[in-house]
Amino acid sequence: MTTGSPPGAWSHPAFADVAAEVARHAGLRIPAHRRPEVEQAARRAMRAAGLTDPRAYAERLRDGRLAVADLVTAVTVGETYFFRDPAQLALVRDRVVPALAASRPAGHALRAWSAACATGEEAYTLAFTLEQAGVGERSRVLGTDISRPALARARAGAYGEWSLRGPERATAARLLLREGERWMVPPRIRARVRFEYLNLADDTYPSPRTGTAGVDLVLCRNALMYLEREVVAAVARRLHAALAPGGWLLTGLADPPLGGLAPFEPISTAAGVVYHRPPHGAPAAQRDRPARRPVGPGTAARPAAAPPPPPPPPAPVLPAPAAPPPDTAGALDALRRGDWQAVVDRAGALLATPEGAATLVRAAANAGDPARAEALAARAVEAHPLAPELHLLHAAILAELGRVEVALEAVRRCLYLDPGLAVAHAQLAGLLARAGDAVGARRSWRNVRRICAALPPDAPLPLGDGRCAGPLSEVASAQLELLGGGDDRG
Repeated sequence: MTTGSPPGAWSHPAFADVAAEVARHAGLRIPAHRRPEVEQAARRAMRAAGLTDPRAYAERLRDGRLAVADLVTAVTVGETYFFRDPAQLALVRDRVVPALAASRPAGHALRAWSAACATGEEAYTLAFTLEQAGVGERSRVLGTDISRPALARARAGAYGEWSLRGPERATAARLLLREGERWMVPPRIRARVRFEYLNLADDTYPSPRTGTAGVDLVLCRNALMYLEREVVAAVARRLHAALAPGGWLLTGLADPPLGGLAPFEPISTAAGVVYHRPPHGAPAAQRDRPARRPVGPGTAARPAAAPPPPPPPPAPVLPAPAAPPPDTAGALDALRRGDWQAVVDRAGALLATPEGAATLVRAAANAGDPARAEALAARAVEAHPLAPELHLLHAAILAELGRVEVALEAVRRCLYLDPGLAVAHAQLAGLLARAGDAVGARRSWRNVRRICAALPPDAPLPLGDGRCAGPLSEVASAQLELLGGGDDRG
C-alpha cells in the first residue's frame, strides 16, 4: 500500500475495476475495510497469470480471458469440514427428513442441494446424514460452487486431517475410509453426490437442466453473508422457487434473515431459524403472501400492504421430540390452529413461569405473524423482567420486524442480566452490523470468541438451542475477518 494512503485506499486505481468485476460477477460486498484483502488476492492471481500491470489484469477479467470466479474464491472464507454444525444436521436427520417422508409419495427419491459447497465436505456430510435418516439409497445430493478448483477437489473425494477438525471428528473418522494420509469418501456415498458449477448470483436457476428445480432440501450456509443486500434478496427468491412444495432451506448462523425476502415460513428450531416452503393446499394467504420488505437506511417507504384476513395461517407442524406439558397444550394447540383469541385466553398459565413464557413466545414466533408474536413477547418480558431468554427471544422477533434499534435495547437487557451469553453477543453483533456500527459489531464478535475459547469446542452454549462453542467461535472469526478485525484478539 502506498505510504500515506488512507485506510482502505487502492494502491492503483485499476484495483477498483478488479473489485467491480468481482462484485458484478458474484454480487459480493466489498466495503472499504476489505479492499486490502481483495488487492492481496488480486496480486496473487496476477502473479499466477504472469502479470504485473493491474490494468492488464482488470482488462482480462472484463473480457473473460481470466476467470473471475477464482478471484471470488480467494476473497471469501472457504470454511468447511465434515459434520459442521451438528445441531442443524440433527434437525435434518430427526425432524426434516421425517416431515418430508410424511408429505411425499411412497418411494420418493429425496433430492438435496448443497449450495456453495466449496470442496465438498458439506455435500458428502449431507449424504451421510440422509443415510442415517434411513433414506440413503433413495436420495441424491447436488453440490454446487463458483470455484472450479474447489469442485475438482470435491469430485476427488479425498481429504486431509484439516477436513475432520470439528467437534464431530470421531463421527467423520468412523464413516470415511483411511488410505495412508488421506481420508476417502466411500464409493456408495460418492455415487449419490454430484458436483456442478453454479454462481448463486446468476439467474440460471432454478432449472431442471442444472438439477436445481423441485428440490426437497437446500443447505446454503455461510455464503449469503458475503453478498450485497439486493443480491441476497434475489438469491432468496430463487432458492424459494427451487424448492418443491413442502421443501426446506437451511442457512448459516451468520447469514442474513430471509423471512422478509421470499414467501418462506421461517420456523424457529433447536438449531436456529430454518425456512419452509408451504405445500400445495396451504391456505392462499399463507402460500402467496408477499414478502416483507426489510426497512433500513436507504430503503424508501412504500404503502403498507393490506393485512391478510384473520386468523393467520398455522405454522407447519414438525414431528416434536416430546409432547408439551398439559398446562401448555391448549395454548400451543390454539397457535397451530391460528386462533389468536384462544391463545390470549390461555396465555395466563404459560406466562406464569419464565419457562412456559419462553415456550409460548417460541411457538408464537413460528405461527407466521411476527407482530402478534412481538406483543406476546412483550407481555412475557413484562411478567419476567429478570429472565435473559425472554429478552433474547424478544430481540429476535423485533429484528424480524425490522425494528433494529428496539431489538438492540432488548438484547442489551439480556446481556445486562447475563453478560456471559455467547449467543446474545452474537445476536448483538448482527444487529450492530445492520445498524452500521462496524466497531461495535467487531467488539461483540470478539466477546463471542473470548467466551467460546474458554469452553471445550463441543460444549453446548447456554440458550444456544444446541449450538456448541467451537462452531460459534469459527463464525465469530469469519465475521471479524469480514469486518476487518480478524487479527485483533482483544
